Amino acid sequence: MSLWSKEGINERLRELVGKPGWSFADIAAAISKEFRVTVSRNACIGRAGRQGFDVPGAKVKFRGQRSLKKADKPEPKEKQYYGGLMSALIAKSVRVEPGPPVIIIDADIPLEQRKTIFELNSDTCRWPCGEGAAMFFCGAVPLAGCPYCAGHSARAYKSNYYSLKRAA
Repeated sequence: MSLWSKEGINERLRELVGKPGWSFADIAAAISKEFRVTVSRNACIGRAGRQGFDVPGAKVKFRGQRSLKKADKPEPKEKQYYGGLMSALIAKSVRVEPGPPVIIIDADIPLEQRKTIFELNSDTCRWPCGEGAAMFFCGAVPLAGCPYCAGHSARAYKSNYYSLKRAA
């Protein structure tokens, strides 16, 4: 048996909704007390909306009620889609000049550039390379606002790195 199928509860909701100065929290408390049921504020809002009750001063818009006519709605802006690295950099508000893609092969990183975990700081690329005892970090200069250098950022943010690597 539904809460709202009790006799008189819908009529009482309609009466209380029409009273000025009553919030839906007050209405829910009154209905709960009067009918000895538990009714939430949101249940009252939903039921009033589904029944189409006229709610004076309501800031809640129910289905079927439109705030703007189609002609009044602003035109949506054209969306621009960027792939991989570019969208990640835009999200971080970083400006990168376009240039040829940089492909880094981890084995070719010079020994003097490689860093251990204890040598990392904000001025070094933090891309992990290798496994186990042979593990090291790239150590190159990172892009502004990113933890990785240009080559590793291309891999991390899933740009067309892998297709470029296959073509090379």
